Amino acid sequence: MSETLSIQAYAYVIVVDDAGSITAVTKNVETIVGASAETLIGQPATVLFSPSTLGAARHMIKQLEIAEIQLTEREPVDWDHKQVIAHHTDNLLVLEVEPRTRMEIDFPHGAALREINQAIIRATSTSELLQGVCSRIATYLKYDRVVIYHLEHDGSGVITEEYNNGVLPSINGLRYRQQDFPLEAHHLYRLESVHSYPFGNHAETTFVGDATEAAGMIRHCLGSRKVFDTIIRFVEEASLQGYLGIALWQDDELWGMIFGHAKQPVYLDHQLRNFAHLIGNLTSQALAYRAFNVAHRQLLATELIRTQVRENLATAPSLLAGLQRSDPSIMDLMPDTSGAAILLDGDLVTIGLTPPESTVRELLDWAKSQVASNDVFNTDHLASLVPTASDLTATAAGFLAIPLNIRCTEWIAWFRGEIAQKVIYGSRQNEGAEAGGKRFESTTEIRRGYSLPWSDENQDTARDLQHYIRDVIMERYGQLTRINHRLQVAYEELESFSYTVSHDLRAPLRGIDGFAEILMEDFGPQIDAEGQALIQVIQNNAARMNQFITDILELSRIGRVTLQVTVCDVAKMVRTAKKELENQFAFPLEIRIQKGLPPLRGDRRLLTMVFRHLLSNAFKYSAGQTEPIVEVGYRPANEYGDGEYFVRDNGIGIDKAHQERVFGMFNRLVTKEDYAGNGVGLAISRRILSRHNGEIRIESEAGRGATFLFNTDPNLSDASKLF
Repeated sequence: MSETLSIQAYAYVIVVDDAGSITAVTKNVETIVGASAETLIGQPATVLFSPSTLGAARHMIKQLEIAEIQLTEREPVDWDHKQVIAHHTDNLLVLEVEPRTRMEIDFPHGAALREINQAIIRATSTSELLQGVCSRIATYLKYDRVVIYHLEHDGSGVITEEYNNGVLPSINGLRYRQQDFPLEAHHLYRLESVHSYPFGNHAETTFVGDATEAAGMIRHCLGSRKVFDTIIRFVEEASLQGYLGIALWQDDELWGMIFGHAKQPVYLDHQLRNFAHLIGNLTSQALAYRAFNVAHRQLLATELIRTQVRENLATAPSLLAGLQRSDPSIMDLMPDTSGAAILLDGDLVTIGLTPPESTVRELLDWAKSQVASNDVFNTDHLASLVPTASDLTATAAGFLAIPLNIRCTEWIAWFRGEIAQKVIYGSRQNEGAEAGGKRFESTTEIRRGYSLPWSDENQDTARDLQHYIRDVIMERYGQLTRINHRLQVAYEELESFSYTVSHDLRAPLRGIDGFAEILMEDFGPQIDAEGQALIQVIQNNAARMNQFITDILELSRIGRVTLQVTVCDVAKMVRTAKKELENQFAFPLEIRIQKGLPPLRGDRRLLTMVFRHLLSNAFKYSAGQTEPIVEVGYRPANEYGDGEYFVRDNGIGIDKAHQERVFGMFNRLVTKEDYAGNGVGLAISRRILSRHNGEIRIESEAGRGATFLFNTDPNLSDASKLF
């Protein structure tokens, strides 16, 4: 709409301030007063209206009424039996003066509304209801053609019903584009649901004075407010003299419009506009009631399938297994779908006809940016949102998806293929219209790239499944939490037992080792070589057993100690670990340390122990190489988005089949004779990293070295878990 403030010229508007002075008037008031409109600015409103009229207007505003005040011969100027409707802003009185219509004076409002209401109640279908409304509006208000225009979710719309007395051509079934009925109008019809354009001559009048504070009301709420440019163009191109628009609402959204068109001028005064407003309300209520009944019937029809799907989920060994069941499948929840996809824990499963797996993953990743975690995303024209989807119309013209978790990394999606339609539009594309010729003339196009739209019932079904899955997951999470608590208690008891047993074993072990040493010192010369060898075996095994006990105690302490969390210098910890290892190896220890290692948050003593065990392994298993290489470094990100520290060697490597085993207690893949050690270092390292909410893994192949990679929680606190 133009920025210039104006109204339709059949009416007059006078803006009055709190003091009763005129601040603005429409220029056409000159025809009433016989003088320049500028001379009225600053004058008291009593130069145009009697004190009783102004008092009645203020009283109505005080009572929050909007009604007509009839102007009589007692007014200071001759208003020719017009009427005034009082509006107001915070500080201003806005008086809209308009003619009365001769038709309205004898119009049977009450009887007409009762008759229309009875017709609405008797209607057996939505089509019959709307057809009856159209015919009665045409009869009572003298329009030649009355149509129902139903808006679709993309802003376009279609004429679904029409009453026509034959004076004007039929437009039933024509589709109009979103730009033909601008989105701006949707909001404005919420402020005032009836709009009329009575004379078709596009006559307007502007304001003199200052109407700034009242501009919003003048543009949006007056009966004589300016008409949208596209409507003016439609009226002019169709050679109409009368136009009427009545908004229809459903669930607080603009459902559509009732449009009235006339070959001759049809003027509706305030009383008849109120009559049209009531018809719109009755029709909107009836549509909402029928939509509710349809939705309820569809809900009952799908409830059996919903129940069976829920049972599948509740009884399946996993969520993915439940969603893959086919008796019924998740596609049965959504009629007319050609395919579906499930993304859980990074695994993608497709059902039916879908785009390629890589494309589905890209679509779901894109959808993450389009919805909140509780939303249902849907479109029947995916290519309009994702240009590359223009090649996917056979399987994914329509797309509906629900996220299953807060991070929107797990999804269920349904797909619909394209349904090509031959569509007759009542307008040309903007480009063609602006190039010359009429905008509003019929054009036939093939509508490509669209699927069947996703109904409200489809979206409710998806939302119901989304909520149920989250409930099931949360219930299972609760069960796992309870199991985890019991495991924690059992684990703590086991650690306490291990600590006690290990501690108590040291005393008899010291006795065995001590007696063996006495035998060698006091009776050594009397014992033959074989006997001395056996005593040495006893001492060696006692020492080995003592080391086992030390390792068990160390493992137990890790689970019980409180973390002292600080920001640790990794290079410094590596050098400390190397120094602790130097006495254990008979060759110089060389480590390549990556420059600029980022700091690591955690318990410095325990993390140094991790590096000591990993470096010990690296030195031990690469010692046989001609040029042993041990490296410590950092990878910025893994497949989960976390950075990882690593210790790499060029030693004997670990076969993939055995990589998990090496983290077990006392597990060794080589003999003690070949490589020293007890097989507990990696178990201790994993326990320490678990305490830091981290993970450790291996990249290796037999004979090609090994890389141990680990990460920790960057948000770790001292209150981290104790197991």
